[in-house]
Parts: sequence; C-alpha cells; structure tokens
Amino acid sequence: MPEILAENGRGRFQSPVRHPGIGVNVNWRREDFPADLGVTATSLHAEGGKEISRAGAAAGLFQELEKEYTRLSPGRVFRPAEGEWNRLS
Repeated sequence: MPEILAENGRGRFQSPVRHPGIGVNVNWRREDFPADLGVTATSLHAEGGKEISRAGAAAGLFQELEKEYTRLSPGRVFRPAEGEWNRLS
C-alpha cells in the first residue's frame, strides 16, 4: 500500500531540503515480495484479491492528494490533520 519516501538533498544556496514521494505496490502478489518483506509488505492486488488498473489507482491517489492539498493549502491551519497524523503514526 502507500509508502512515504523522503530523500535529503541541497536546495538553492545549499540549504537542506527534503524531497517527499509516495510509492504504491499495485499488482504485486504476496509471493512476488522478497521473503524478508513478505510479512509486512502488501499491495492493492494482495489486499483486494484482484488485478487493479494502474492508471485507475494513480487517478484515485491523485484525487485524494488534491483533496488533502486543498484542505492543507497555504492560509489554512495544519491542526485538522494533526490529530489524524498522530493517530496513524
């Protein structure tokens, strides 16, 4: 399922920056994962039991991200998501 990725780097004027990203395993079967990840890693296919359209999964993910971005966009307060973040962390 979704995984949050972050890479550290240097921005303009060599200031430290973090580049966030998201990874989603879509059509991996449980047996496709390496043995050491098979217990904890999953995918949309493994959870739903059927093949998933990668384009459809990406479209759904982008729609949800847009909703969250709008909710947390500049001028809005982070507080609405803070409780949920803490609950899921």
